Amino acid sequence: DRAWNSDGTIYDYYGTGYYPAFQAAWSFRPIGTSQGDWYLPTQAELGYVVVRKNTIQAVLNELGGLTFNQIYHTSTQFAQKQFNAVSMANGITRYRNKDTRYTAVAFLRVKE
Repeated sequence: DRAWNSDGTIYDYYGTGYYPAFQAAWSFRPIGTSQGDWYLPTQAELGYVVVRKNTIQAVLNELGGLTFNQIYHTSTQFAQKQFNAVSMANGITRYRNKDTRYTAVAFLRVKE
């Protein structure tokens, strides 16, 4: 259920505004993927991931030692101007302000 403005931005059904995280995920296209293959996961989906963190970290270690301890954004809204984020280091969920720039973002690829 996407609505596009004439300038290519995504229209907010719930009022005037935009969904910049959704737009970033929708536009994300690494080589070998298509537009729309990626999305920002919900808090519940990252909860499913965090309980399997050790297994995922073991695979990342084999692929070159990438770390999985950052805080990851979710598409779950905490309040009108806040969203929930999940720490993979300890599983704690906290809210963050939507109008503040953060560096940790998680995209999960949609499985077909």
